[in-house]
Amino acid sequence: MIVPGRTAEPEPAQDRPDRRDRQQAVFSQSAARPVPAARKSRIHPERKTSCGAASSSTQIHVMSTPLQSSISQSLDAGRRTEFWASLALRHCRGVGTRTACSLLREFGSAYAALQALQHSPRGALAARVAETLGRGDWRITARQEWEAALPLHGVRLILWTDSEYPPLLRELPDAPVLLYARGDLSLLRTPAVGVVGTRRSSERGRRDAATLSGNLAAAGIAIISGMARGIDRAAHKAAMPLPGGTIAVLGTGIDVIYPASNADLYAELCDRGLVLSEYAPGTRPEAFNFPTRNRLISGLSLGVLIVEATLRSGSLITARYALEQNRTVYAVGGNVGDTGSNGCQELIRQGAVPVFSHLDILRDLQPLLSARQKQEAAGTLLQPGPSAVQSPATARPAQPGTPLQTGCRPAGHGPLSSATGGASVQSGSTPFCQPAPPAAGRNKPGRSRPEPAQTSPAPDSSPPEDDEQAAVRILTDLVRHGPLGVDALCERLQLPPSVVSTELVLLEVRGHIRLDPDGRYAAV
Repeated sequence: MIVPGRTAEPEPAQDRPDRRDRQQAVFSQSAARPVPAARKSRIHPERKTSCGAASSSTQIHVMSTPLQSSISQSLDAGRRTEFWASLALRHCRGVGTRTACSLLREFGSAYAALQALQHSPRGALAARVAETLGRGDWRITARQEWEAALPLHGVRLILWTDSEYPPLLRELPDAPVLLYARGDLSLLRTPAVGVVGTRRSSERGRRDAATLSGNLAAAGIAIISGMARGIDRAAHKAAMPLPGGTIAVLGTGIDVIYPASNADLYAELCDRGLVLSEYAPGTRPEAFNFPTRNRLISGLSLGVLIVEATLRSGSLITARYALEQNRTVYAVGGNVGDTGSNGCQELIRQGAVPVFSHLDILRDLQPLLSARQKQEAAGTLLQPGPSAVQSPATARPAQPGTPLQTGCRPAGHGPLSSATGGASVQSGSTPFCQPAPPAAGRNKPGRSRPEPAQTSPAPDSSPPEDDEQAAVRILTDLVRHGPLGVDALCERLQLPPSVVSTELVLLEVRGHIRLDPDGRYAAV
């Protein structure tokens, strides 16, 4: 790219004058390149951070598995273009997460946003962004992430334009431009609750986290946490084998295990759960990554449960994000005089929902779960598929809710306005986006619950089954045949797991059934 007044570095022959006309050819050449051989695992000493990690901890770079397809092999020409455009937004100086999200929401894709900025930028901010993109400084770090990501095996790249992009994250004003994922993507369609707490947890705290997480997962609720030691680990382990499953959101690259003591948990999550990261592959555990990561834990959840936290715990950052995102905050109060639970007790004083049993959470979420079940039965629930990608006209930003009574939320955290909006880029300049990188809680006053996004109803040859009718069939089957698990009920009644799980939750809340220790439900 040549900008007047600057000397451009020579670009490779394949990217010269006819670059735009040869996009498809460039992509084909890139896809045909041999994937580098898998690197051996590397263990690096962890630098002590303010996250509270012990200096003896380590980070582990995961060895790639060539038997699984790589990101490069899974990308067609269109997704390669969008990936490179997404990296341009990520690595452009002056374009933060909120500005990038605003551009994606307005134009529908990163590529469309960059094309609009090049040809007709509107407003001072858009002009500055266009100028920065035109200089091309972002290409250096964008290319580094590109080259680190493409060879990764067993990792799924989730772009804003992909149907797998979580609908709840689309509502956030600072949603990530892209995500890296390992594991079962179907968990992103499951209603979820975030469970977080201190790394320096007590035995009682870990036991409470395991009990609550296990019971929620048995009821079909996915558990989302951060794969840290202590409360996070207990929550993941308890939920993993149960119907709801579990999702880990990392504060490192998708190929970096932190802490190293959770290497076994990481392997289990990749095999039987889901691991997500918004950070570039190879990103180390820096102190500032983890608070930013916490917004995704709350953003993916219908509510956030704080199990054990001090007044200075990072878990309170997740609670603050939950309030900003209009999610309910739940807290386990702990014992009287227990300094390890001071943070939870303070949250309860400020209005968080106190939790003594998983039923407290299920009762509070019942309206959302009922609405979700009805929409799913009617075919209007936003699910992965072509209809799941929101157009700029239909995408709506999150509406920040009212903070807790004493105020945990800093001012000025509302959705940003669009970053686009007058100046122009010199005509004849190279497009910014090229197909391949150049070589070398309770409802408070004024706080409404987030409503699941809707799309037009999908055609269905048979009318959806009434909620009460499904509940009666489930209860009758349990009375006649004794305790049954979710899978057995789905098979016997020919009902989808989402319907069965939701109705079981509602029947349990009403006291008609109980959940036995073996994970089966029995009529009371």
